[in-house]
Amino acid sequence: MDPTTIELMLDQVRAIYRALAGADLPEPQPDSVPTPAEEPAAEDVVHGFANLEALARNMPSVIERVPPFSFSPPLDAFNDDHEILIEVAVPGVERKDFKVERTGELVIISGFRRGERAANGRSYFHAEIPRGPFHRVVRLPHSMLGEPRIEVNQGLIEIHFPKTPAHKPAKA
Repeated sequence: MDPTTIELMLDQVRAIYRALAGADLPEPQPDSVPTPAEEPAAEDVVHGFANLEALARNMPSVIERVPPFSFSPPLDAFNDDHEILIEVAVPGVERKDFKVERTGELVIISGFRRGERAANGRSYFHAEIPRGPFHRVVRLPHSMLGEPRIEVNQGLIEIHFPKTPAHKPAKA
């Protein structure tokens, strides 16, 4: 499992604990840390975390004070005579924090938005701004040739696909 995802999951557990207990999550004692042979499988960790997140989302003190772990950022996709442009709104994201993959007519945008750690002494009394992993998939109107140009501009991930002559409308 990706170390960044594990760290984000741990930060979310800390935030949930802080919202419920009003204190920082105690650090594990050295004798309670599992050995590599005792560590749970990645899918068990993901499943357990998803269950914790779902359970916590039913508690008003968590809903109000802990932002959701993952999110689907708003997305616009449009075209003009020269290109297809996909814009994904993820304020604060840097180019190293996301990836863009293309499979045929599908474009997959995934990554994570960093946030403040729960263990830094910060205690939210209201939290709505999403942090953590994000994932979006958009279907292009047709397959595109070539690699897209990707930019991050004022909180928008911009993915530009140039149109080839075959995709441009004929001029009358």
